Amino acid sequence: MLYLKEDIMTLLLEKLWGMRGGIASRVKSAIFEIFGESQLPRIDFQSSPAEINSWKSNQRVKDAYRKHTCRPNSKSKCQNPKCQNPKSQIPNYN
Repeated sequence: MLYLKEDIMTLLLEKLWGMRGGIASRVKSAIFEIFGESQLPRIDFQSSPAEINSWKSNQRVKDAYRKHTCRPNSKSKCQNPKCQNPKSQIPNYN
């Protein structure tokens, strides 16, 4: 019985890791589609934690993030049209 539980656990973990990798790949594609590779330095998912932290600390990454996000309660002008009027239709960025 213990072997069956371990076997099922292994299969579930493999499935979970596969799903996680798929989600990470889609997030990466979306980020570079929105911001463009010219605005952001390259990084991949096999980078070390130190390289990822360095990428997140990069000023170009911070500027791109600020440009395309907003805080609804912020007094500063919002850059993202989706945040300005959430009841309107989502704009087409293409």
